[in-house]
Amino acid sequence: MSPRRTTVESPTGAFAVRLAVDGPESNVNETSVTGLDAGKSLKLMFDHVKLKAGGHTLYATPDFRNAVTEPDETNNAKPITLRCTDS
Repeated sequence: MSPRRTTVESPTGAFAVRLAVDGPESNVNETSVTGLDAGKSLKLMFDHVKLKAGGHTLYATPDFRNAVTEPDETNNAKPITLRCTDS
């Protein structure tokens, strides 16, 4: 499952990415990124996310611990609504 693709404007240090299901703090999966070069993007996979049939909202949040200095620290979360037809 790939929730979001992010491109950075300047090199970063290590940061963590969080994927939550059906609430920003529920059914949380996290992964670490060692860093990202300027102008590069990164595609992450969260392989252990299990969804029951029905509607869900995924909350993808790169740098949720604010380890990377950014001009706007409030725009990291990206909710995505989807419908799962098979569990």
